[in-house]
Amino acid sequence: MKTAMLKKILWIISCVGFLGCDKLGNLGKDSEKPVIDRITIDPPAILVNDTTSITVEARDLNDEDISYVWNNFSQGTFIGSTTGETILWKAPAVAGNYPIRVTVTNESGRSTSRTDTVEVIAQNTPVVIITNPMNGAFISAGLGAVTVAAQATPTDIDSMTFAVGNVVLDRALGSSANFVWNIASLSGSQILRVKAYRHSGPQQFVGETSISVSIESVVGKRK
Repeated sequence: MKTAMLKKILWIISCVGFLGCDKLGNLGKDSEKPVIDRITIDPPAILVNDTTSITVEARDLNDEDISYVWNNFSQGTFIGSTTGETILWKAPAVAGNYPIRVTVTNESGRSTSRTDTVEVIAQNTPVVIITNPMNGAFISAGLGAVTVAAQATPTDIDSMTFAVGNVVLDRALGSSANFVWNIASLSGSQILRVKAYRHSGPQQFVGETSISVSIESVVGKRK
């Protein structure tokens, strides 16, 4: 009872401008967990022993300060601090997909975790990045066509192919390409894939990446 009365008194004080009503409005409620909006890995695919930057975007619904702790499951190496919004991670010497987890905790001790994956590629395998559109983008079919831009490393790439789903739509020479994708008649979720092909002696190495986008159909205007 005393606790409840104290909260009411603090609320009255806050409403006359001492502490701010918005912040004290949560005193009578249980603290909610922080929300993780997204994790950005830049670049999302790297060569063995290379480094990538990983950033988390998070917020707290109670307007409390939040802290960050990263976990690499003892695979690869963190460079510098592991308690900030952005960390640097160095890949191990073995190719594979490596999980990275971040835990976000507020002042009330409530926490949320999310895990994402870094793709680590063998030295001879091309690394491919789609720079446009962004993964998860919503695109209006009214645009008619979209340029799908992709880059691959190293620079001695023979060619790249562009596919939607498993259907190859275009091919380009070299390590950089701008594919024109006609979307006027499309709608819904689409998986875009770009592959890069590279020869080293008699061997061919293939690198691939994919993103998901959503095409929004155009509703006809009423006359």
